[in-house]
Amino acid sequence: MPPLSAIGDGVTDFLSRSAYIPMLGLLLSVVVTIYPLADFDTFWHVANGRAMAEQGRIVNEEVLSYTAFGTSFSNHAWLAQMLFYGAAAAFGFIGLTLLKGLICAAIIGFTYGTLRLYRIAPLAASLYCLWLSYTSVYLLTLRPNLFSLLFIAMVFFILEGVRLQRLQYRTLWWLPVIFLLWHFMHGAIYGLALLGAYTAAHLVLELRQVNWRVQALIRLPLMRHYAAVVILVLLAVTLNPTGSLEFEIFSMLSNPNYMVSVTGEFLPTPWLWAFAPFWISLGVCAVILILALVRRDLISIAILLPFAYLAIRYSRATVPFVLLAVPVCARYLNELAISRINSTRRLAVLRQSGLIVMLLAALFTVHYKFLAPTHVNSFGWGLNPEFHPEAALKFLDANQVTGNLFNAGELGGYIAYAAPQRKIFIYNHATVFNELLESLRYPGALDRWHIDYAILGYNWQRYQHLFPMDQWAPVYYEQATLVMVRRSANNRALISEHEIQVFSPLRTGQQNRDLARDPRVYPRLMQEIAAYLQYREDREIADIFADLIQLAHPGLTAPYRQAFIDKALQGNPKNDNLLQARRLLS
Repeated sequence: MPPLSAIGDGVTDFLSRSAYIPMLGLLLSVVVTIYPLADFDTFWHVANGRAMAEQGRIVNEEVLSYTAFGTSFSNHAWLAQMLFYGAAAAFGFIGLTLLKGLICAAIIGFTYGTLRLYRIAPLAASLYCLWLSYTSVYLLTLRPNLFSLLFIAMVFFILEGVRLQRLQYRTLWWLPVIFLLWHFMHGAIYGLALLGAYTAAHLVLELRQVNWRVQALIRLPLMRHYAAVVILVLLAVTLNPTGSLEFEIFSMLSNPNYMVSVTGEFLPTPWLWAFAPFWISLGVCAVILILALVRRDLISIAILLPFAYLAIRYSRATVPFVLLAVPVCARYLNELAISRINSTRRLAVLRQSGLIVMLLAALFTVHYKFLAPTHVNSFGWGLNPEFHPEAALKFLDANQVTGNLFNAGELGGYIAYAAPQRKIFIYNHATVFNELLESLRYPGALDRWHIDYAILGYNWQRYQHLFPMDQWAPVYYEQATLVMVRRSANNRALISEHEIQVFSPLRTGQQNRDLARDPRVYPRLMQEIAAYLQYREDREIADIFADLIQLAHPGLTAPYRQAFIDKALQGNPKNDNLLQARRLLS
């Protein structure tokens, strides 16, 4: 019988060579990117895609609001919007999550392919992909820029594959096709920057190889392919069925308007935990750039420097930078590791270390995605109700609230998609609603619109000057939304029943229990929690309500308690604690 050490070495050798380990790493990389739909912009794109499907044309003017209806804008993402709507129409929210997962899998797959072009071991390559997923997770949301990330990974894979002679020259002819699709899905500005920087650096390197003789350079087969492909790419990005400048939105970044200046993704990348992996990657990249300067590696310098600047200047550019930085840095780190491995024993130690890292990464991913308290990136599909006014719209429909709507900009997309009969007031589109948003800083900005009700977002306090409490009443409150109606004769009955006086979904369970001890507050608190749960599934608050509704109070009779429980069960029909409370009080 062989000794345990020999068995352990055999298992390690099998695992380090087995295809299952990198497959596990790649699977984990994709799993990290899958979480319920939370981005505010997703549903505006879906709603715009629906408008195009219904009208049978490319929509490049505002059609979802009543405040800017007909205003022209550059719809540089029309094809992506149509794909999003197709997925939603066919499979609902799950279809959108699945589409996002497929795109993220393709991004990771092409990045893995680039790493393997550098002959990086499968285990190490999969670990680098996992790092890419964690670095990018907050910005891998279902928006048209997801296609830009995919095409960056594809283009870099092709360019490096041809340069390293791992792919044939004719592979370059895919680039015009990619850029044409890119142009219609998001606007290929990142692609032009990448291709321009890469081509310029490659041209200098080739000129140096032929002693700066231009005629000799022209005779090279690779350069002839490059020249033809670049010309076709430039032609591809000039095709424009929308009749307006595709890159208009990007030009505003150099001369930002008010909406751009207050939008987080257009601001410098902050020092927050969410961006910690990016800053670590940037630090590693800075060291690699020094090595690239020493080696005169013009291609690495040409692509990393401009994208590093963009990533520091605009937080939304962190993922494009990381997509390029991870393969380049991995190539240098791999070369450094190989240069220091001069024995079989050291190689075995490196393999074992990689397996340990993979095991720890797998355990952390399982905890982060499945076992930790629920957070925005927890594994799941469909809609994240913490960010969208799903319950608020149900409340408005049930109580037949109509008239002119005011909505916070971040909520405009979902309202336009989920309630198309309610024309929105504003959406975070910098070229359409900038002046309107800027006007909202001043009291009286809403007078011209004769607003009847408002759906405010999670930071509703910024609009307090527009909705003084003596003129407006809060009638429904959920995590993402505060609904207010004008104090008018038409709304008197609604306000009498639903005006929020004590409840807040942001309070902890203990805070609600402390409130319930006050006999003056208790009946109203139970009524407001029941009204909240009637339209919103919330297990935590439903459990607290089921406990508190059984407290003794002379002013809350059994019929009222039963009515409140029945309301709560409408939105939480499978909550065991609510069902038990109803049985106990029946």
